[in-house]
Amino acid sequence: MVEQAVILADSAAVAGSDQPGAPDQSLLGLGLLPRMVMTLATGGIRRILVLTAESGKRLEGLAQEWQRSGADVRLAGIAQAELPLADAPFLLLDGMLVFGSGLAPDLGQREVGNDQRLVGNDEGSPRSGFSGLALCRADFFPRLLAGRRGGARRESAADLLAEAPP
Repeated sequence: MVEQAVILADSAAVAGSDQPGAPDQSLLGLGLLPRMVMTLATGGIRRILVLTAESGKRLEGLAQEWQRSGADVRLAGIAQAELPLADAPFLLLDGMLVFGSGLAPDLGQREVGNDQRLVGNDEGSPRSGFSGLALCRADFFPRLLAGRRGGARRESAADLLAEAPP
């Protein structure tokens, strides 16, 4: 069962940039990142790690919007990141995604035997890299961090999930 999520917030446009997909871009009065957190929490995912390339300072202003979600939300840079439940599988969300709260309970009931891409770019897509949802085992997390260290993505989530079945 999946009880936690990791949101790769550094994959999105920079907060405050007014670019489509920026974490603070408003949709119906709520920023995209807070909307993701609250939707996950409503769906039963109560432990959420928001992962950024640096310390996450530029996203701290959005935290007050998700505090009312009731979820344990941690904002961390790559250097400080730890899974809330160290040995448990997690839902990986790359980029700012909008989805219904019914998705989280469905995913939460799944057993995770292998890493799985659920929604994301196909190899033939004109946009490079993975953007979407994946279910991952806990042992995927250290590889994800290693691939993102140093600010530059030496190995992207797409590279790491290349072998994962859709």
